[in-house]
Amino acid sequence: MSITYHTAKTRSSGVIFSRWSGGYNFVSDCSPGPCLGRPALRCHEQRRCGDAAQDRAFLTPHLYLTPRTPHLSSCHACVIIARHNGIVPCCIGDSVQASLAREAPPQVRPFIKWAGGKGQLIPELARRFPPHFRRYHEPFVGGGALFFHLYNHGLLRDGAVLSDYNPELMVCYEVIRDDVESLITALRWHHRHRLDPHYFLEVRNWDRQPDFAQRSKIERAARTIFLNRTCYNGLYRLNRKGQFNAPFGYYKNPMIYDPQNLRLVSAALRNVELRVGDFSEVLRYAAPGDFVYFDPPYVPTSATASFTHYTGQTFGPEDQRRLAEVFAELSERGVYVMLSNSSTPLTRELYAARAVSSSVVYASRKINCDGSKRGYVEELIVCSYPTAG
Repeated sequence: MSITYHTAKTRSSGVIFSRWSGGYNFVSDCSPGPCLGRPALRCHEQRRCGDAAQDRAFLTPHLYLTPRTPHLSSCHACVIIARHNGIVPCCIGDSVQASLAREAPPQVRPFIKWAGGKGQLIPELARRFPPHFRRYHEPFVGGGALFFHLYNHGLLRDGAVLSDYNPELMVCYEVIRDDVESLITALRWHHRHRLDPHYFLEVRNWDRQPDFAQRSKIERAARTIFLNRTCYNGLYRLNRKGQFNAPFGYYKNPMIYDPQNLRLVSAALRNVELRVGDFSEVLRYAAPGDFVYFDPPYVPTSATASFTHYTGQTFGPEDQRRLAEVFAELSERGVYVMLSNSSTPLTRELYAARAVSSSVVYASRKINCDGSKRGYVEELIVCSYPTAG
């Protein structure tokens, strides 16, 4: 399959480019054009116009703009465009470029901060994705960083199942999916009181009241997000009675909600199945060829490093062993399984014979009541299939 290169001139204060995306590739540095005192490529004169409307329809979803460059504001910037079996029309004017820029898809981000969140570990996890998979499952969804990464990169072709044992967390996901505008309205009210420690304690104490279960899901979801954004260190923590007990954080100006991102999260969850329950329930609905990612409460690396009370129940060594058995059973069924955990003697023992590939990586841990103990820790990533990592 041949690729034809063509340069299109457009009056611009930026250079259009894109990552490879199924048909188009945009290279912004190879031919900056005469406006920068460098010659354009030879194929600059090889012009052939096709159906502009059709080409633009294919082109639009994959364009992005670099930050504005002042010295290009009054000249024509050359853009190299590669397309399979054809040439993009050579005339792309200001209005089209502006339209294309508006089409750049924003990235969806987690809406909640979660202990052990995987945002900074994603590059290591992404290197170990199975090459092809069907449905995606995440039984310890937490903040959902890996789910949103897969969604942003168009890898959830057959849908997803997100679950967690924490019912209040899953209420957040459900409300964002089904009634995000009502949630935004509720959060707008909480936002007015974000600096009031007395209001924080009042809302925190809702789950001590006998009518808490009768509150609407919208109220409960807004409460969870508000407490998460205003409590100390963003730590979702419950006592043994299942009551939220993290103290007030005394932030200068915490962001309680981001309406644009919440709407994007809602769109990402549109066709996602949400469940509340034990991680072992994935055995009931994961099929061969599916991809399951486990991100459980980590095995403590020391006697003082334990944090397993985010549901009001502990997640101890017996639960870790039970999880390893579920990992092995899914693997035997032909399900792609990936798991991350702290690198400890227990985790290495549990997966030494169950994992096809394993590796130790370093990740920072920022949620700790003692700031001096935040830093880099060893994490173990195990997979039921061969990986490049």
